[in-house]
Amino acid sequence: MTQDELFAFWGTKVPKIELQKTTMMGACGLILAFIAPYDTSDMPSGLWRVLYWVSLLLLGSVLTGPVARFSFPRIMKYTKSPGLLLAAYAMALSAPVYVTVVAIDIYYHSVRHTGAGPTVDYYIKFLTHEDLSAWDLIIWYFQVSIITFMANAAISMVVHITRPKPAPEQKGPPPGYLFLRRLPAPLGQGLLCLQMEDHYIRAYTDKGDTLVRMRLKDAVAELEGFGGLQVHRSWWVALDMIESVRKDGRRHLIHLKGGMTVPVSKTFEGSLREAGYL
Repeated sequence: MTQDELFAFWGTKVPKIELQKTTMMGACGLILAFIAPYDTSDMPSGLWRVLYWVSLLLLGSVLTGPVARFSFPRIMKYTKSPGLLLAAYAMALSAPVYVTVVAIDIYYHSVRHTGAGPTVDYYIKFLTHEDLSAWDLIIWYFQVSIITFMANAAISMVVHITRPKPAPEQKGPPPGYLFLRRLPAPLGQGLLCLQMEDHYIRAYTDKGDTLVRMRLKDAVAELEGFGGLQVHRSWWVALDMIESVRKDGRRHLIHLKGGMTVPVSKTFEGSLREAGYL
């Protein structure tokens, strides 16, 4: 996922996506309860382990949106890497979860050793005990950050893989396809001009010419978007085949690539002028 996609997912306020995050975080909690990392296998029962891990992951799920909306814009100023962004975000998200982990650990320690919940004095004594160093607290924090990062990375990967891919853009037929398909294959697609002849039109290409039974106005309609102009009641020309336009008495003549000359009637001079050829 890109940084913007990560931000859009983790920082969302959309209820449907929030529910998706909560469900996936809960699933991660169940997986962690089964794996039982960081000595949680010592808990009295599997049920306690499930409650512990699922509760922590659901707490993280609740915090993902606010923490993402606060931290992502700031982190993105310093890195373009989605991986580093997610790692830094995981460390920010881990702070409140870490406090909860320490509180639960102290509570569990108190119940195990005194048979009762901890008092404020017990919390203070636990945190200032000589056997508990600042380094231990830092290690705990990084352990929480690792779990948070792995859960977020796994969820991001699943979302990215399962997200419906946009349908490939359907390319329509090339301009003029409806008319060009009428031409014999040996004449190619290098259309020069069309000339009306009774109930037919003669189509000239850079490889020859052929008669097509249809009206000129119908042929012009089929050539919409091809890049051409009707320059006479009986003539249509492809603009990219024009080499020059010259005046011959009171009328203009178009010289096409390959040597053909096409007359321009007064009626259609305006269109040719708008196209920049007069």
